[in-house]
Amino acid sequence: MKAVCRSWSSLFNRVLCLTFAVSAAPAWAATSPVFLNPKLLPNGQLQIQMATEVGQSYTFEISTNLVTWQPVGSVPNVDTNLLTLVDETPVTASPCRFYRAKVGLTKIYSMWFSHQVQPGRFGTALTPTVSYPASIWAYTASFEMENDAPYPDPGEVFFTGPPGSGLNHTAANPQNSWSDDEIARYQSPLVSNPPLPPGGEWTVQYKGS
Repeated sequence: MKAVCRSWSSLFNRVLCLTFAVSAAPAWAATSPVFLNPKLLPNGQLQIQMATEVGQSYTFEISTNLVTWQPVGSVPNVDTNLLTLVDETPVTASPCRFYRAKVGLTKIYSMWFSHQVQPGRFGTALTPTVSYPASIWAYTASFEMENDAPYPDPGEVFFTGPPGSGLNHTAANPQNSWSDDEIARYQSPLVSNPPLPPGGEWTVQYKGS
């Protein structure tokens, strides 16, 4: 069994993802999460094992100052007594990074932008004709929510950007939005005018707030 953290950090924070790989279960379990056996992998990633309790859920958080903590992923209803966690961001990416796990699930939300670039076309050929430099011609805004089911329909989630953003109480695109029992991801319609999101205040209306 292998579970991948599907939550991204916020637009204004370093993107981080954790991969959870289940190891063989020992004969004991810890009621509170306990980190064990830290190991630096050859690629610079940090690997840590965590003792868990079968049937319990956990939320994982990171911090750079031990004051502000950012939830980055969760595992609901674990079926093993030992998880192996790997921070996919090498330790050299930041001068100091702290980790902790909390019993239970925390609502985790994030927002980011995707940019569209088309450097060439296939036409009638099997290989594309490409030319550089390529320009960004459009963007979308995305919002993700974890551990907050039931999730609203895309038509009930609205994006609003600063003046000139092309998004003003604009509903999410149902063709590019999805949800399951644990997570939901909403994407705005494609915006080509302007091709880049302007700076300023961005808001997402989700569940009425």
